[in-house]
Amino acid sequence: ANDFYDYLSKDPLWRRYHHKALNFPMMYAYSENYILPVSHDEVVHGKHSLIDKIAGSYEDKFLTVRAALMLMMSFPGKKMLFMGSEYGQFVEWNYKRALEWFMLDYPTHNALREFVRALNAFYLENPTLYERDFSPEGFEWLLADEADKNLVAYRRTDRTGDTLIAVISFSGATQSLSLPNVRADGYTVVFDSTGSKTGDEYRSMGEGTHKILPLTLSPFEALYLKETQKLKTIKI
Repeated sequence: ANDFYDYLSKDPLWRRYHHKALNFPMMYAYSENYILPVSHDEVVHGKHSLIDKIAGSYEDKFLTVRAALMLMMSFPGKKMLFMGSEYGQFVEWNYKRALEWFMLDYPTHNALREFVRALNAFYLENPTLYERDFSPEGFEWLLADEADKNLVAYRRTDRTGDTLIAVISFSGATQSLSLPNVRADGYTVVFDSTGSKTGDEYRSMGEGTHKILPLTLSPFEALYLKETQKLKTIKI
C-alpha cells in the first residue's frame, strides 16, 4: 500500500520510474490472503488523506482517485476503504472530530461518493472481481510493463470462466494502446471512471491468438470491459 501511495504522490511525468508499484505486487500476491487497505493508519499523523496524497490539480486528484479505486477493486485481494475516503475528505482523519460531511454539498465530492457507491455495487454483482482472489487462475496480465504510458491492463476470471478486463491509466495524457491476447470479437465498457464510455463497444482486430483490442484512454481514466456477445446472451 505504501508503494502505491508513493506512486500516486508523484507527478505523472515521473510515475514511469516507479511503475513497479503497479506490477510488482503480483510477485507475492498468492503468498498470503491479502487485504488491500486504505486504513485509518494511512490517513493520520501527517500522511495526508487519500485524495490529498495524490499529485496534481483539484480536478486531477478526483480523476486519479477514481482510477486508483478501480485498480484496488479489480486487483486480487479483499478491500478496505476507511471513512472519509469515499467522498474525498481533504483533512486527515481525527478521532476527536466528526467527518466533514458538509463536503458533500460540493458537487465533485458528492459525485465521488456516488461513484464509490456504484463501484461497490458493481463489485458485488461481478464474481470475476472476487471469486478467485487467492488463485493464480483468477488473474492474467495483458499489459504489465507500460511504464512510459503509466498504465496496466489485466484479465480477471471467475470459477465459471467468465472474464472481465481492467485497463487503468495514471497518465495525464491521452493514451492509445492495443490490448493483446483478447479472445472475443468485441468488448463493451461496463464501468468507466469518467462515466463517458460506459456502454461503448470496441471491436478487436486480427485472428485467433493474435487478436488485439485498440483502445484510447483519456487522462487518468480506468475501464472495465466484458465480452459483448456474453453480455447479449445474458440479456436474452
